[in-house]
Amino acid sequence: MTAPRPHPLAEDWVAILSRPTLEAFAEAFVAIPTLEASVLAGPVSDVPGIRAFFVATRAMYDEIAFTADLRRRLDPADWRLMSRNRSANSEPTSSQKDRQ
Repeated sequence: MTAPRPHPLAEDWVAILSRPTLEAFAEAFVAIPTLEASVLAGPVSDVPGIRAFFVATRAMYDEIAFTADLRRRLDPADWRLMSRNRSANSEPTSSQKDRQ
């Protein structure tokens, strides 16, 4: 049995991240893009900053995987176990704290 292929959108995103120049990378975005992520102190609202973020994160990981792709590759029982372990080991988000 062959492994499922990544979702085409995931492949497209990885291709964008691999573009060799800032200009080629910028062609994938609207004029004033904004990146928001929980690991950032605030939004990044320019192409050079967004590219720098992804260059840095790509250096930290062996693989970039999208949640939908992981779900397709893993046995459903393994996915539920990973989700349960991640929830048990994480700090509550601010919205979760507000509900407590």
